Amino acid sequence: MGSVWAKRVLFVYLLLVFILGFAGVVYADDPFDTFDRFYGQVQDDLSNPVPSGTIEAYIDGEKRGELAFQNGQYGIPVDDPYVEKLIVNGSALDNGKQIQFKVKIGGATYTAQTNPATVNYQGSMTKRQVILTITIPNTSINGFAILEKVTPTTPADNSGTQVKATQGGSEIGTVVTGADGSYTATGVSAGSCALEFSHTGGSWKTTTKTVTVEASGSTDAGTVTLYLGDMNGDGGINILDLLWMASKMGPATGDAAKADVNGDGQVNILDLLKVAANIGK
Repeated sequence: MGSVWAKRVLFVYLLLVFILGFAGVVYADDPFDTFDRFYGQVQDDLSNPVPSGTIEAYIDGEKRGELAFQNGQYGIPVDDPYVEKLIVNGSALDNGKQIQFKVKIGGATYTAQTNPATVNYQGSMTKRQVILTITIPNTSINGFAILEKVTPTTPADNSGTQVKATQGGSEIGTVVTGADGSYTATGVSAGSCALEFSHTGGSWKTTTKTVTVEASGSTDAGTVTLYLGDMNGDGGINILDLLWMASKMGPATGDAAKADVNGDGQVNILDLLKVAANIGK
């Protein structure tokens, strides 16, 4: 009995030695035991805030930190403990080395200029402000977004459509069409770009289009048409919209006004026929 007990004690002892030794190896293999924290602004070379993207921080070509940003800011408000800062990991061996910052927008990556001009690793864990400036190539998307006319005699006014450009899951920016429906989206990078066209205050269906942006100059996105009939705002024109319109038959007052697509002051069969013709568009 004593021999069995002694073997068990020896087994537990050896197991503990192995576990502690393994933990020590893991700890020794982790070279990062300090860090720096950063906050600030992300802007283009004209001092315009960059809408959104991701900041990456590098030391000796190795990525040491990453943080998404919105509205040209990261880590702000500074004193809010729930707002994440850009953490750059390092060790005592990295003290004094320069940190390089890159900004990813969609599928494009830009090397950022910093203010202050040089940012060195300190490992102090304190918060430091760094303004990042990137130069975005002079590329753009031009096109037209046309609103379906209520009647053939309706004056052409295609203003007010919001055109949102997105690349790689990051919003590049939103522009608004002029009276002729024209728009120009700037700040885009070469490659695939998704455009979303939406118009508030009516029943025009939101539509999307994907274009391939040229490496330089302007890319022609052509013309898109926003069709009438998305009454419930679910992104489609279907029988549910007709049912909603049918429930509003009569004078076009209150929220029923948008169902009066032909503008005659009444929600009636003529409006339903107009929307029915757009099902599936």
